[in-house]
Amino acid sequence: MPCEIDSPGFDDFHAKPKAISEDCLQLNMWIPYNRTGAVLVYMFEGSDNSGSFSLPLYNGSVLADLTGAIVINFNYRLSPLGFGRF
Repeated sequence: MPCEIDSPGFDDFHAKPKAISEDCLQLNMWIPYNRTGAVLVYMFEGSDNSGSFSLPLYNGSVLADLTGAIVINFNYRLSPLGFGRF
């Protein structure tokens, strides 16, 4: 049986359980109006078995506006659908 680890104060980091789907390859890009030419690509951590840039926490619009950098993040397959660790 899976065990959920409680992390007080870090609720925004945990994705709510959803049905497993292979429709998980997505690219998010924020391009500021006054860009500097810098590009920031960010991969989430999670031991290759949890995580999602679909969480509002990872919205890159503010970072792009403050720095002038193009901010990119992406979702990818995890656990058995991605890395094959069982």
